[in-house]
Amino acid sequence: MSNWSEQRKAAVDAVMKRTINQAAVHVLRETGVENITMDRVAAEAGVAKGTIYNYFSSKEELLAAIYEHLMQPIKDRVEEIAGSPVSADQKLKAIIFESIRFCEENRSTLALFQKSAYSPKEDWGEREGFVGLLEDLIEAGVVEKVFRPQNARRSAEMLLGVIIGFFEFRIHRDESVDVDAEFNEIWNFFFRALAR
Repeated sequence: MSNWSEQRKAAVDAVMKRTINQAAVHVLRETGVENITMDRVAAEAGVAKGTIYNYFSSKEELLAAIYEHLMQPIKDRVEEIAGSPVSADQKLKAIIFESIRFCEENRSTLALFQKSAYSPKEDWGEREGFVGLLEDLIEAGVVEKVFRPQNARRSAEMLLGVIIGFFEFRIHRDESVDVDAEFNEIWNFFFRALAR
């Protein structure tokens, strides 16, 4: 196959996956996780059911792709913040704020996954990577003399636990929150524990 043909096929595949994913998210929001079917997704995407199976071998694989697509923006934003040229405490503040904002903006879709029997496979490598990033920021804050010397690994694990706990509590509540106020509560609590 020529290079041009391969590029064309890759482009078509990317468009098809995006179309199927968007249709699946729409169906998911209408029906919930338990009632999503490949037939409904195919009808919403305007493709044959067999086309769905060309890209996703099962409902579980499709749900995993939806979940990954949902989570990708916050992962990208955290990496962007981590690479920014600001102090460690400012990076940590921005990561906490963006996590809270993401949860609030995506609460209804996240709740569909949490309330269902389907649970995306936990990617411990990814979680470990996030803990490592937080640990590095805390250690950098110690070097910058913004944070006191401490067990940075344990502090990072606790901070991740708070962020996950916030996600889990928030997605089950119907009322909106003031993202700034929620951020200030969490940041003030952790900053007091970390600060020199």
